[in-house]
Amino acid sequence: PPSFATLLQAEASGEEDAPARLAIALGEAAPGTIVTVLVAGLPAGARLSAGILDPERDAWVIRPEELDGLQVIPPADFAGSITPRVTAIASDGTGATARTVRDARLRLVAVADGPAISATPPAGTEDTAIPLNLRVAGADADGSESVVAVTLSGLSTGARIAPAPGVKDNGDGTWTVEPAAIGNVRLIPPDNAHGTFGLTVTATVREASNGATATASRGVSVAVA
Repeated sequence: PPSFATLLQAEASGEEDAPARLAIALGEAAPGTIVTVLVAGLPAGARLSAGILDPERDAWVIRPEELDGLQVIPPADFAGSITPRVTAIASDGTGATARTVRDARLRLVAVADGPAISATPPAGTEDTAIPLNLRVAGADADGSESVVAVTLSGLSTGARIAPAPGVKDNGDGTWTVEPAAIGNVRLIPPDNAHGTFGLTVTATVREASNGATATASRGVSVAVA
């Protein structure tokens, strides 16, 4: 069979929802040797930045010139370890082959995607408290994020938030809302006023696996007749 040097593979790491480098390096092969690289063992929904997926072998087929800059593109919201099995096949054109197999190791660190904030306040009437129908949740589809803080700020002049359990007036034009009390938030427009009044909702979520946090804000408008 043809001679073929060692398949080199370094461990690598990356972040959730971002491509991760798969650093495969081939040892020197004998002149005239044809080399094919197979990469198998990726999680469902993952793909490589180069090569072709061979469904019969359930592996990606990579040419040596495609190895430079090769990346694993993980499925959405995936975090944890990936152990691709890398196989280098050397052939001298006579049918004789030599194989070198090694497991690669990738570690994708979870990140907080940030909160998804929505509000569907109904049209209200002056001098009445109007529910904002707030919803705040982690945007990560795997459910690993939890809401840890919600703040209301930037209310239109004269508007205020109605007192309610879990809703605290900070005395500086902002209100702190306990995550479990989001459904209690109501806006009281200025006395005898009508029109459109606004505020800003700011929320923070925390990733359960490592404590990473992310914060986002959204403006909310309320129409008052």
